[in-house]
Amino acid sequence: MTYDFVHSTDLYTYRLAPNSTLPPVSQLPTVLNEYHRVSADVRYVLTRQLAFAIGYRLDKYVVRDFGRSAAILDTPLIPTYVNIMYRWLPYDLNTAFVRLMYRW
Repeated sequence: MTYDFVHSTDLYTYRLAPNSTLPPVSQLPTVLNEYHRVSADVRYVLTRQLAFAIGYRLDKYVVRDFGRSAAILDTPLIPTYVNIMYRWLPYDLNTAFVRLMYRW
């Protein structure tokens, strides 16, 4: 059995020079990426050279990115040939597998 976890929180910070005449800048929201992967595998040995295994894997991805959100990409200001509606969306992926292994 295995478990992998990757977590990232990024913040873009903008500052002005102390003697700047520009108005204060508004900061962008944080960008969050999380990836979870859980895997379990059970093996049963039938003979010395033959084994049977079953397993399960769960992949879960969580993302909050202001640059790839629907509010940014679904605007008429971005031309259609540039806007291919590509987004990083959260997902859950469940996979089950069966294996038959032969040892030489």
